[in-house]
Amino acid sequence: MNSIASALPLSSEKSFFNPAHVVEDERDDGTVLVRMEGPGPGSIFQAHVAAWRTAPLAAGDRVLVARNPSQELYVIGRLGPFRPEPQSPAAPRADDGACAVLAQSEKERRVLQVYSPRKELVFEYDPVQGKARVNISRGSLELSTEDGDIELRSARDVRIGGRAIEMNSHQIQIKAASARWILEHMETLAGTVVEKARNAYRTVEQLTQLKTGRLRTLVDQTCQFKSRKAFFKSDEDFKIKGEKIHLG
Repeated sequence: MNSIASALPLSSEKSFFNPAHVVEDERDDGTVLVRMEGPGPGSIFQAHVAAWRTAPLAAGDRVLVARNPSQELYVIGRLGPFRPEPQSPAAPRADDGACAVLAQSEKERRVLQVYSPRKELVFEYDPVQGKARVNISRGSLELSTEDGDIELRSARDVRIGGRAIEMNSHQIQIKAASARWILEHMETLAGTVVEKARNAYRTVEQLTQLKTGRLRTLVDQTCQFKSRKAFFKSDEDFKIKGEKIHLG
């Protein structure tokens, strides 16, 4: 949880008022998590609910937050639902309460929104941007097919982000004109590794170490070894064979 003193801009005033959005439904102890409005993503704080209301605050409500001289936050009023309810009786609504509405976005654009029975935004489509977004506030999202393929295709970029990404498959195949890996640590565990390339270049700033049971290097043409210092050691035999051997 963020501290108010470190995340909110403090001024010489002893108190302040600021609109915010409710992040989670109101708790049984009369507190609620809110995200302050303003530029940037906004920080999340815990606030005490002090406003009179006909129903508990719900995630998505827009509220007015006040701070007292002790740096405590209080919700003193509900400004309205941040995710509007359908006003027209003709708005599509399912039997369980799920509904679809045409809402006004923050940039004064009309967007199509679909809400779950718990008034959580599930799907949003912005026709001006041509952008569709699937939103899951709670729980998981699973794409599954019992007899068929799942294909993700984009004319532009495809981005995948998460705390951890795991892939389980019998076979993984990647085709790309160019690939780049930027990793802090990389570990490969495999029964057999086969690599084929027209040219291979590797640059290591410090140490390269190879530990193997046997080592065999096959070169069709010239093998060149250059070092400022070289040291070869063998516990048993050390053999050099060639038609001509030049030393010095």
